[in-house]
Amino acid sequence: MAAYHVPSVNHADSAALCVLFDVLTDTPSGRLHKALVETQLAAATGGGSDGLRDAGLANVIAVVPTGGDATKTEAPPSRSWYSTSLAEAVG
Repeated sequence: MAAYHVPSVNHADSAALCVLFDVLTDTPSGRLHKALVETQLAAATGGGSDGLRDAGLANVIAVVPTGGDATKTEAPPSRSWYSTSLAEAVG
C-alpha cells in the first residue's frame, strides 16, 4: 500500500486527481491492474481518496498472491504501463 497527501475536495486540483485515480485504479482497464494483475504480480489492485472538506490521503493497494514475491510487486514497473495516452486509457 502507498498513501499520498491530497488537497481537499474543494481544491482546484481535486477533479484532476479523481481522473488520475480512476485511470490508475479502475478494474480491469486501470494502469495498475494491467501492470500488476495481468502480469500475475498481484492478485488485485485498488485505491481511492478520502474526498473530504479538509486535505487527506489517497491510497493505492496491491494484493500479493499466495506464493508471490512482494519485492517484485513493489518494484517500479517498466515505462510501458503508463506510456498509453490518457485518451486511450479512459476511452
